[in-house]
Amino acid sequence: ENPRANLTEINKKLGFMLKELPEEERQRYKAEADKRKIKHSILNPGFVYRPKRKRSVENVFTN
Repeated sequence: ENPRANLTEINKKLGFMLKELPEEERQRYKAEADKRKIKHSILNPGFVYRPKRKRSVENVFTN
């Protein structure tokens, strides 16, 4: 819909869309996500999600 939407806006919209789905369909998506999670853990043993912190304004200008 909106090519300039940021990730936060997109995720909110997807969340609302998911809540509107029937329970049976939501369960299908959950099952697929669980399968992919297991596959990822097999392909990437020891993987730990570590999001990068945003740098503060002070650090941006001093580094």
